Amino acid sequence: MGNPIPKKNLVSVIIPAFNEAKTIGSVIDVAKSHPLVGEVIVVDDGSWDETARVAQLKGVEVCRLEKNSGKARAMEEGVRAASYRVIQFFDADLIGLTGEIITKIATPVLRGDTDMSVGICGRRTEFTNKYLLPYVLKLGGQRALTKELWYSVPEKNKHNFEIEMALNYFCDKNGFRRSFIIFPALGQVRKESKRGFFWGMYHRVFMYRDLILVTARLYIFDATHTFFRLAKKRMLKKMLARKYSNK
Repeated sequence: MGNPIPKKNLVSVIIPAFNEAKTIGSVIDVAKSHPLVGEVIVVDDGSWDETARVAQLKGVEVCRLEKNSGKARAMEEGVRAASYRVIQFFDADLIGLTGEIITKIATPVLRGDTDMSVGICGRRTEFTNKYLLPYVLKLGGQRALTKELWYSVPEKNKHNFEIEMALNYFCDKNGFRRSFIIFPALGQVRKESKRGFFWGMYHRVFMYRDLILVTARLYIFDATHTFFRLAKKRMLKKMLARKYSNK
């Protein structure tokens, strides 16, 4: 069952967006009408379409970045503007977002059952959702988390799409708790559909590049560095113990 949600305990919904005028309106509508949402903040990441205007007409707070600075920078701007302790991110190009999805992602964090809840867009087959996703890296732009967890991520790791992997990694490393939920009916507009095949594929490749690089940096290099640092401490401790035991 979990703990009850304290009264007046709401979330700040943050929607980072770059050229998402065609889809952001429906995402805002669902979030704005939800009883657990205290405010909706759209961060326009240097769009050259009508993204900011659509958001303004919906009556939500809009933060505008002068130039396209990447997803992590837009998310950071939204966190700074957020009034509530629990923040909830949604991508601006979602298809199939419902109030029930917002509830299922936000509730575990609001109740204090976990520090971060990640909603994962379902894949096309039940086999993938049931047997593969639970055992691979749980990445998704739809997540609720505490501000404490957000600020536990070093600034150097808040870069473009790396932020999603960094949030998972530092959540575990710093002793926070996380959970994930798969939503088979939730999807996104493909980059190739939004930007054309060439530019869509170009941005997809760069996204995967970011994820591969941050995986190597965090899960291999950082883990290796931590191992040797702890081994060095243990060795020094043994040397000191041996030194004083011989006196």
